[in-house]
Order: sequence, then structure tokens, then C-alpha cells
Amino acid sequence: MKLRGDKTRIILVGTPQHPDDLLMTIYREKNNYGKFFLPVLNDQGLPSCPEMHTIEWIIEQRGFVGEKIFQQEYMLEAPDMNDINFFGDNILETAKNRKTVMLFNYQKLENEIVLIGTDFSIIEDKRHAEEYDNDYFALIAVAHNTITGKRRCLNVYRERGISKTSQLNMVKLWAMIYEADFIGVEKHAFLSWALSDLKTSSMLAKLYDTGDTKGKYNMDTGIPSLQYTFEQEKYEFPYGDDYSKELVNALFAELKALNKANHDDLADALLRIELIVRAHEGGLVSYDSQFNLYKTISKSVQKQNREKKATNARLLTLTQ
Repeated sequence: MKLRGDKTRIILVGTPQHPDDLLMTIYREKNNYGKFFLPVLNDQGLPSCPEMHTIEWIIEQRGFVGEKIFQQEYMLEAPDMNDINFFGDNILETAKNRKTVMLFNYQKLENEIVLIGTDFSIIEDKRHAEEYDNDYFALIAVAHNTITGKRRCLNVYRERGISKTSQLNMVKLWAMIYEADFIGVEKHAFLSWALSDLKTSSMLAKLYDTGDTKGKYNMDTGIPSLQYTFEQEKYEFPYGDDYSKELVNALFAELKALNKANHDDLADALLRIELIVRAHEGGLVSYDSQFNLYKTISKSVQKQNREKKATNARLLTLTQ
């Protein structure tokens, strides 16, 4: 049974949300679709529909919404995905608890599991690490309430240019003082570097492989997907003294900058915690309507990647 009659027309109206979303794909590619593209200003910079929008009204709206939103909503330009801030100040501000501070010991509460996220650094020389701005060794400890879903940050740590032994000892110490249930690691890379040091350690059973970092900017499973949990006010970070503020500010700066920042070590550590929580809750995060945009974008990109692989495979077959 057909979903529509032979003479039925489907009209798609919308605003570009991504360079490769359905609207932009149809507009850009050669196809048989009828296309009507009408930005608020024409090529001469004059109103396209002066009977609806005066130039004064357009100027007023441009100043009110800001240039980025104006280009997308009014000029129908797809947003630059490298310039999107998924973590606005309002989202991060809500996550700050000014009545709490970082904890250096902790006794788990009922219905809690404690998770430690890690990001190891292979540069062990401090002078070299500082001179060349190398990556940090980063740790984050979070208590996750399995009933409410609340994630309370217990402590944050980062340092660079320290030895492998020091990094491993710090993880072992944190696992003990926070009674950790899971330690999120990039296991396939991490264990090849440290397995010999852990074979006799009780910590080995707590290690949780969260995969590699190749997809860290993936909308569904990478750092941007943390935005959903922040929007739901599931995360809480201590912000009650200067020490806590310094570390939380460093983490939030990484989240806001994402791939434009020089470092994302703390953001990586937090992502590993979130991936464990999602797995513990029975799979990946369940998206609702607030997150549909990012889910749709990711599916579009994934579909294109699959099509490219299929095309390459066919070409390879033809050349053999």
C-alpha cells in the first residue's frame, strides 16, 4: 500500500541545521526536486519580501538575535559545526554547587556507585611537557546515584610531566579512598602501557574499557553528547572554594571549546565516566525531543560514512 497517492506532493519547509542535513543535501545536489530558496536579504542586500519585512525590521532582528543565528535563521546558511558551543554558560552555571568543595576521602552512600575517569599522558618529563604544552594526566571521581541518576563530582586532578608510576599510583590511591566501582580507561591503549604494573593489583578487575578517543567528538557518544546530561541537571560540581573553582573552570573551559581547545584531557576523563554510567543504565543514553537535532545530525553523518565505504568497496571490486 502506497504511503501517498500518485498526485500527492510532499513539501519540505525548514531552516538548515547542519551542512549535511536533508535540506542542505537536497539544495546542494543535482536532483529532480523543485527548490525555492528565499533568504530574507537578496544578493543586493535588500529585503527579498519588502511587503513582509522592511529593512529597518531586518536590521533590528539582526542586532537582537546576533550574527550567527541571523545567518542561519534569516539567511538560510548552514551553521559552521566547528564553531558550535554545545555547553553554554547557563548550562554549566547550573552544574556549579557553591556550597560544596572537592573531597579527598569519601564513603559511598546507599544506591551509589563511584566511578573514576582517566586520561593518561605518555610524556613523563615535566620540563618538556611544560615547554611544548603537552597533554595532562587527568582524573575525575564521580558518585553516581543509580536511583536518581544524579552525578556528583567528588574530585578533579590534572598534572603533566609526571612518571608512569606516579600516574598509576594516583589511580590506585583514588580507587581506594573513593571506594571506586569502575575505572574508565582507554583500555586497549592503556593496558599495553601499564598491564605489567597491574597484574597483581585488585584494581585490574575495576578497569572498564570505554573504547578509543577517535570518536570523542561524535554527537551521540562523544563529548558533545554530555550536553544532554548537563541540560537535565544530572551533573553537580563543587564550587565552594578557590581550589575547586580552578579545577572546575579548567574542565568547563575544555567543554566549551571542544576541538578548538589545546587540551581536552579533563573532558575525556568525564566522557569515560559518562560512558560507564550509560552502560550501567542499560545502554546508550535515551534521547528525548530536546536532543533530536544532535541525534539526527549524527545519523546523517553516519549514513554518509556508510555510503562512502560501500562506494569504495564497489570501486575496489571493479578494479580487481
